[in-house]
Amino acid sequence: MTMYLRPESSLQLKRLKLPGTDTTVYCDVSMAAARPYLTKPFRRTAFNIVQGPSHPGSSATVKQATQSFVWPSINKDCKEWAKSCKPCQQSKVSRHVTSPLASFAHPSGRFKHVHVDKKIPIDRLKPAYVGAQLTQSDHPEPLPQAQPLPDPSRQQVVPPTQSPQPETATQRRSGRRVRFAERY
Repeated sequence: MTMYLRPESSLQLKRLKLPGTDTTVYCDVSMAAARPYLTKPFRRTAFNIVQGPSHPGSSATVKQATQSFVWPSINKDCKEWAKSCKPCQQSKVSRHVTSPLASFAHPSGRFKHVHVDKKIPIDRLKPAYVGAQLTQSDHPEPLPQAQPLPDPSRQQVVPPTQSPQPETATQRRSGRRVRFAERY
């Protein structure tokens, strides 16, 4: 506090008497309006008063606090307190940006392009363990088909005798990876 009372300080602190009381406070008179100098016990309370119920965010809170009060590192303190304030974080969410869904080209015929997703459970020690679950969907079909697989080998996924053979099989990355022959 004493270092701010020196004449070379950027703050021009003067003792001012509060009207109607015998109390005097130090105020910065370098600006048009006198701003009271706040000691550590009163800083957080002043921040909460300035921030109020609106929770305007860090920049607006700093601007309002510096117009009304003065203390060393007021900018840093107000930004830190505003960023750690949970209601401030929640009030700043005005919209959620979502990515557009990927578009698929419709195949010319059925079963030319098959989407395959083989899911293997993590806990294989269950008594009713089947082995894997195969999920297949042909793009024109609205609902995928799910089948239990006792043996998750390539022959179980796309048997060579399956008719008609798909031209393309797209695998999603969930669980274990599925490898197809070169013709797929």
